[in-house]
Amino acid sequence: MLRAGGVLVAITNGADHLAELWSAVGVAPRPTSFAKENAAALLAWHFTSVRRVDVDTAAVFGDRKAAARYLESLGDGTLAGALPEGPWPLVAPGAPSVFVATAPG
Repeated sequence: MLRAGGVLVAITNGADHLAELWSAVGVAPRPTSFAKENAAALLAWHFTSVRRVDVDTAAVFGDRKAAARYLESLGDGTLAGALPEGPWPLVAPGAPSVFVATAPG
């Protein structure tokens, strides 16, 4: 629990986060219940002010092996086998946002 006037900083991704990678393996991006698109509304239930800052990022997978290691780190090694042989590198724009929320004071 935050003290009165305390600040929460939360980072989450949007629905299109790394869409190029997910497309390369033939699956839709994984949905999340706390995403860039709905986080402000969820936080507004508990905080007096909520500010969203979008961040431009990209994941660059230099080769198939690097992309496979990333997919395996997510706990689903079966997706790695669906990666194409090329072309590499694969650049997958990210979609993170930082939320800064202030607790009632």
